[in-house]
Amino acid sequence: MDPTALWQARDAYVDVIFGAVSGEGFARGRLPLATAEQRERFLQLLEAERWRLAMFQSDGWFWDDPVRLETKQVLLSAAKAARLIDEAAGTDLEGRLLDDLSLFTSPSRRIDGAAIYAEALAEAGQPAARPAGGGPPVR
Repeated sequence: MDPTALWQARDAYVDVIFGAVSGEGFARGRLPLATAEQRERFLQLLEAERWRLAMFQSDGWFWDDPVRLETKQVLLSAAKAARLIDEAAGTDLEGRLLDDLSLFTSPSRRIDGAAIYAEALAEAGQPAARPAGGGPPVR
């Protein structure tokens, strides 16, 4: 698939999100010669891209203190994207995200970004994150 077709597929994926077309039908139309496993991976990567784009909502990083609801919402989007990629590619993107998040601190609560991430996950009923290297979950 040429790069232009990949961008077009990403943009057209909104039809899957809104239910205008099934995921399987969308993937089959874009990758007619692919195996079912390849089409499933294609859809998984498009879903990860969807959440990756959502994590860049400008209102999430506009505020002076990252403990706000808006920031937690974009962190949940980042978690979804990282977890989908980790599952699809066998990477440790979420662990790297935690490393990066630990570099900033909330001025009001004096907790780092990894702790804010853990709070956001807990509030949403999501499983705790595993730090880089596969240690115990962050609480």
